[in-house]
Amino acid sequence: MGESTASSAGGASGAALRDRPFEGRLDIERVEPLALDTGLSGRAFVVVERDGTRSKLRQCGSAARAARIERYVGAWPELFPELVGRDGRYLLFEYLSGHVPLTRREMLDEAEAIGRFAAHLHEAGAGFVSPLAATWMGLRFRVRFRRDLALLRQRGQIGPATARGLIAKARARHREHGLPIALELDDVHKANWMWRGPGTRLRFVDEDGIGLRPKGMALATLLKTATFSKQLRRFQVGYDEVADASWITPSYLEYLLLLDTVRRVAHKLRHGDRLEKVDAESVGLEAMGATPEVALDWRFPRDALQLRRIAARTAKGVIALAGFTDPIPEQDRTAAARAAAEPAEDEDEDEAEAQSPSSSA
Repeated sequence: MGESTASSAGGASGAALRDRPFEGRLDIERVEPLALDTGLSGRAFVVVERDGTRSKLRQCGSAARAARIERYVGAWPELFPELVGRDGRYLLFEYLSGHVPLTRREMLDEAEAIGRFAAHLHEAGAGFVSPLAATWMGLRFRVRFRRDLALLRQRGQIGPATARGLIAKARARHREHGLPIALELDDVHKANWMWRGPGTRLRFVDEDGIGLRPKGMALATLLKTATFSKQLRRFQVGYDEVADASWITPSYLEYLLLLDTVRRVAHKLRHGDRLEKVDAESVGLEAMGATPEVALDWRFPRDALQLRRIAARTAKGVIALAGFTDPIPEQDRTAAARAAAEPAEDEDEDEAEAQSPSSSA
């Protein structure tokens, strides 16, 4: 998330001006959308005051949601841009002038520091996870998994044998590990980390992505980004400097990767978003569902065509990546390109937390 401004305010920033957040505290001249590496943010803006001072303004869905983010960011503020204040559904953060997002290589090189951040956040946020909240959120993620898996099956992204294999694997992993809930980041993506350069302080700038989720869920993104398991070992080393990292096992990480991948593929199908990634992620799910053993592939497939070419070089047309021995299906996987006619559902885990009686914690 490169924090730069766009040239026009747009409708959302116009609404922010009409709401007049922090009136009497800020002498606002204009509000500009925050320009990301992937486009314009819909809910983050740059506030420019008449004296030239800049701040980052985040618009939340409700005042209650903004209050939760305020509490969560306060659990370990060193991880985020400085929170200046809250006004209703708006949060004001420092503007990270001179900061740039990490590259993929830089993020992987910083895996040890990210591990320390994760441990601090888990430790500091433990007070938000009451037994009732943990039960509620754990159940919600398991129900979502079955719902999303049914969608993938319906759209032809996975076959019945893969679906049965994934359900059996999820049950086995849950019996082994349960599904612990923690204060967790949503997307450990390179563009969500910013710094001034190597050796400077790292900041996580997707404040809206913090919430109660399965412990370590953010690791799923790191697993798909990493090329070799050494990045995971670096993460574990950093985590273990702050808290016990013994929960980070291949079996539990596979469970997280399974839940997260099914969730993300279903989201893409529902909203027609980044459909070019669906085929590769579906092939990865086939690899997991093909064996009851742990099937963590450190070269997580990002290109289904590349996998098909690899398979074509083998005598039986199969690929032996992490236990994946089923023939790669011949049918064309264009079902994902169909427009999703279903109504959009709330994908924000914190909304479920808001319904929990423990949400006032």
